[in-house]
Amino acid sequence: MKPLEITDPKPRDFGWVLKPVASARHTIQRCDRGHYEITIRHSILRGIDLAMLQWWFSSFFGLSITMGGERYPAYQVWHPLDHVAAVKIGGSKGSLVREGDTIRIHEYFQRRRAFEVNTEAYVFYGREDGFGILVRRGRLPVMRLFHRFEAVEGGVACHTKMIVGLEGGILRHPVNRWLLPREFGEEKMRAWCRHNVEEVGCLENFLAQAYARRHQGTGITLSLPPPPASE
Repeated sequence: MKPLEITDPKPRDFGWVLKPVASARHTIQRCDRGHYEITIRHSILRGIDLAMLQWWFSSFFGLSITMGGERYPAYQVWHPLDHVAAVKIGGSKGSLVREGDTIRIHEYFQRRRAFEVNTEAYVFYGREDGFGILVRRGRLPVMRLFHRFEAVEGGVACHTKMIVGLEGGILRHPVNRWLLPREFGEEKMRAWCRHNVEEVGCLENFLAQAYARRHQGTGITLSLPPPPASE
């Protein structure tokens, strides 16, 4: 399937401050077999619960959000700078995303062309305690991403793990040595870590309000935060 051909949106300014990378603990490790394992332990998502996260990850692909009189795809609200588009392209009927569905995502980490992602992914896990996708090149599983959610006092703990490259098989060496650096090298991995910390943390800004208004269906109107008080 062709990549999404959508005009890159301008950065959106909703008055939110994105969490810094230092708010989370992350590691990028090259393993003995040549693939990479990236882990992120995000700061607690305050005011959010597991039901909200399950609703979000199943719904945002077909959801629009209106704020300040402007209507946006929910995916663009999720990260006001980096996200371009996310759509469901195969699997179950309806707009909700379930295990076994296929999606396509388009984004630029730090809005840099060198850090573009425009790819198909298979949803292998989508439940209250987590969400996971798998990216293939042909039949080769070249990337696996999993968010694990755990209810804690005051909110939810999110632990993210991404495997980049092949963990085994006869094509492991050429893929990890030649294809991986070209498609998702270490600089892009570091950019992704920053992006993911910002993305996950941004849920604190709007998810509770969006979930409370989910009865509005696939088009939800949210209130922007009030402007800062004048000096």
